[in-house]
Amino acid sequence: MNLRRPVGLTLLSALCLTVASLTPAVGADSPSGPSSARSSSVGWTAVNSGPVDSLAEISTARTADGVVHAFYRQDGSIVHTALTSAGGVASHSTVVTPGSGVASIYPAMVTPSGGLRVVFGGLGEGPTGDGRAAEATSDASGSAWTLGTRALTKNNSVYAAYGLGATLLADGTPVTAVPALGSHAWRVGAIETTDPAARNTAPEDQSTTMADCCSYHTSLVSSGDDVFMAWYQNGGDASTSGIFVQQIHPSVGAIMKAPGSSVGDDSSAPDQTVAMVARPGGGVVVAYPLGYLDASVGLWEVGSTSATKVPGSVGADRISMSATPSGRLWLGWTTESGDTSFTRTGPTGFATGVPGDAGAPAGSDLRDLAINGSEDGAVLLVNDSATSRVHATVVDPALTLRSSKKKAKVGLVTKVKFKVTEGGKGVQGVKVKGGGFSCRTRATGVCVIKYEPRKKGKVVFKAAKGGYEPARLKLKVKG
Repeated sequence: MNLRRPVGLTLLSALCLTVASLTPAVGADSPSGPSSARSSSVGWTAVNSGPVDSLAEISTARTADGVVHAFYRQDGSIVHTALTSAGGVASHSTVVTPGSGVASIYPAMVTPSGGLRVVFGGLGEGPTGDGRAAEATSDASGSAWTLGTRALTKNNSVYAAYGLGATLLADGTPVTAVPALGSHAWRVGAIETTDPAARNTAPEDQSTTMADCCSYHTSLVSSGDDVFMAWYQNGGDASTSGIFVQQIHPSVGAIMKAPGSSVGDDSSAPDQTVAMVARPGGGVVVAYPLGYLDASVGLWEVGSTSATKVPGSVGADRISMSATPSGRLWLGWTTESGDTSFTRTGPTGFATGVPGDAGAPAGSDLRDLAINGSEDGAVLLVNDSATSRVHATVVDPALTLRSSKKKAKVGLVTKVKFKVTEGGKGVQGVKVKGGGFSCRTRATGVCVIKYEPRKKGKVVFKAAKGGYEPARLKLKVKG
């Protein structure tokens, strides 16, 4: 079996089901062609205050005040940065400093009371240093952190695991999952003691036995009190290679394979925590490499039989996703060319437009990526191994512009219908302008220009509206 990139030695992993078929891509290019990708209008800002581990992931949480909080490993510690609305630094704080034994994965979340919570595994002194999953909590500011005294798993190798998933039930009960030797282990609740002997004799974590090695990049989400676990597995055949999901609470369900997450026994590793969200309004959605080698971003509602390919995402590498309160899904990914792209869906369905292009910090070598979106825009963060920095930028939703004509002729009046969409829906009030002509879209996102070219060549039409990344397309004019 071949992987796009070698993945280090790890723990044993997962049994799976069969591959389902793929649906046609929603929002595919029209015959007249879509607009080109745009560049983010906001530059990249370094947000860390010291060297960042190049293999460490970036975790984010958005508090009720709209502030995005980023977490990453710096100088062996887990640190926190609160970001401004422009992607700059509002404040820094240290979450936990147990030294170099801290795992490189540390899920962050907002608690039912509105505060912040980070889960981690580490080695060191005290109850948080015995290798088990532990937690630190803060109020919504993230300015001061309190280490928990309970153990979130009996498994005491969390600090060395290739995945760590964490979530909360509606009443605040913790759920934590980690790959273990030949299985995935998880715990609902905690071991409420600091006594080492009592921890060692506590009831075992629940587990699922895997059929083949190996599993990585575990994630957990809760939809109400239904908890789902996702992971990547690089087993030796089609049934054990790809992305897998299993419900683990309140009952344990069958293991499901994400459609198209392997081609035969070959699969593309996501190389960071599997992107999975509980979508407001219902449904759990996974974003993952669809296909092998030049993979695209695939979107799959867990339990359905097919996945949707995100248009314009061929060559996607690291993938991140977040959901807004209305149900919109923001997607961000790094590309094989070393840049970052982004798009979002509407409140329902998986329709997207032409991805926006956020570029990359100058001279960067991108590793992990995170996106955290709102109804208005999104924060993108990347780990740059070339400079040992975490960089952030802010992006607006990207418009898509299509036209009913691709060509015109000098001196001949041509009626061109333009349609502007975002997330698969028409956008009203967008000004479309080019060649000295303009129109403004109606509620359907459509407007019409009667265009009479004066010279041959190519004419650029631009669609622009405040709060959106603009879109452009070219019409060819013949003599």
